[in-house]
Amino acid sequence: MKGRKLKKTIGIAVLAALLSSCSMFASDEPAEEDDRNLVAEVTPDQSQPGEVEGPAEGEGDIGGDLSVGEDEDHGHHDLYAGDPDEFPRDDVDEVVDVASVFWQRLYFRTYTNRDPLQWIGAIKETTTAEYHQALVDEFSGTQAQQAPSWVSFLANELTTDVIVYDVVVALDEPFDRDNMSVWVHGAVADQRPDVMADVSIVGADVSTLVTLTRTGDGWRVSGHR
Repeated sequence: MKGRKLKKTIGIAVLAALLSSCSMFASDEPAEEDDRNLVAEVTPDQSQPGEVEGPAEGEGDIGGDLSVGEDEDHGHHDLYAGDPDEFPRDDVDEVVDVASVFWQRLYFRTYTNRDPLQWIGAIKETTTAEYHQALVDEFSGTQAQQAPSWVSFLANELTTDVIVYDVVVALDEPFDRDNMSVWVHGAVADQRPDVMADVSIVGADVSTLVTLTRTGDGWRVSGHR
């Protein structure tokens, strides 16, 4: 993808849709087609994986709508995994930024750092202390350093190119004022830095559900799968 700056379209109409959903619950009437899908589209800066730039002028306008999909046999209230009044609508912008940075650092590797677990240190500032420690405990002592794939990665002097396509709020996952989840969709590709092709063409598509929690330092990742 050509764009290097963070580009987001998160609708103000979305927030109105969340508010209107309360009256929708009372009336049981279906929402209009335009009041669906909370989507934040992100095109991060690839030159510095994990660094997020603000939107360029004209790119930060809020647009988009609210949805988690619709089942013909069920109303929208069956698809929300939380009370719309509790949805932290004012924090969506920050949540998208943190989730995007976390995702990029999670999948980025470089042969110049010979530690196959380099990602654990890279994601630390985007995660809660508890979740980071859990990852350290889970992966410390593994034999990743001797894994054939990592040995080959180093021998071929590869770097993992990463790109985020979009970040989508997962309203069908539990949420409240201090917790929410998003789907991060992107692509990754192990390439030689001097002959990198467009990762959006040669990369493997990867989707990750990222859960975030409000902390004293802002929103941080508290789980992913």
